[in-house]
Amino acid sequence: MPMLSAALCSEQVKRLDELVKAKRDLAMAYKAAINGMDGVMFHKESAGTFSNFWMPTILVPPGQRDAVLTALHERGVMARAVFTPMHRLKMYRDDSGAFPVADEVFMRAICLPAGIELARRFA
Repeated sequence: MPMLSAALCSEQVKRLDELVKAKRDLAMAYKAAINGMDGVMFHKESAGTFSNFWMPTILVPPGQRDAVLTALHERGVMARAVFTPMHRLKMYRDDSGAFPVADEVFMRAICLPAGIELARRFA
């Protein structure tokens, strides 16, 4: 690792607890804001796990992802669809295999903004 990268990493590690707390607080604010929205689910922390909520994600009802993204963008919220599943990438399309869960998540999941400055507002 180059020296500059190591120095930056070392400083960030010192602030890790603060940064993770800010991200978790933001995620909980998102979770509270969507609570009760029909068909919208915030991703859950499995029992016995501790998420850093690097990428807070919601699932919207089937067929509504693009409309929700458009509405968010029109309001200045820079949300985005989750990453394209690997089996949909050009280099893997010739492989046979069905991945219905990955396809469903891809068509329903939206990643919400999670910048640390935004997260600090909720810390």
